[in-house]
Amino acid sequence: MLGYGKAQQCIRLHQDRAISVITFIEVLAGAIPEDEQKVRAFLTRFNVVQTNPKIAEFAISIRRNSSLKFPDSLILATAQFERRTLFSRDQRMISIGLKVPCLNPYEL
Repeated sequence: MLGYGKAQQCIRLHQDRAISVITFIEVLAGAIPEDEQKVRAFLTRFNVVQTNPKIAEFAISIRRNSSLKFPDSLILATAQFERRTLFSRDQRMISIGLKVPCLNPYEL
């Protein structure tokens, strides 16, 4: 999201920002070494929500009842548990139909 203006704008509009620990891992694992410090600085803008047994139970249910893979199930379960809006450009996550408000920041 560092290079995407619409995503940056969306992030700035929401002060109480959080990401799941899975998102934290995925973003850092995908960062090229030259950008890692910038990415880490960017991630300090977010509260990192750790997984707990209740989130795990939500993720199990989502995984069993959808085509989502484990990491996406855990990200969606975290948003559901935390009662947060999920910002994602992954249409599969947005279209699952859970009680989680989902928005694509690139379409706002």
